Amino acid sequence: PSLAEALGRPCTACEGTGTLPSLRWRAERLMQELQACRAVRLAVRAAPDLHRYLSGAGGADWQASTRRSGRAVTLEVDAALVPGGHRIMELS
Repeated sequence: PSLAEALGRPCTACEGTGTLPSLRWRAERLMQELQACRAVRLAVRAAPDLHRYLSGAGGADWQASTRRSGRAVTLEVDAALVPGGHRIMELS
């Protein structure tokens, strides 16, 4: 292996590709995952950049998606997540 391979490790944010998916792609993926959830109440924790996107430029799509789902979805910032990352939690 090369010195970089021996001493380095793949980036958890880009999974070793060297590029990050766009925020639009990340938001669409999140909305697809929400549709697959069974719980009526959900909490979404999003990395700061994704949260800004969902609250701004992607806000209309986000609101339409949550309305269509018929679920109560809260959106919170989680600075510990990698850029563009999210976590869905099903609430009882």
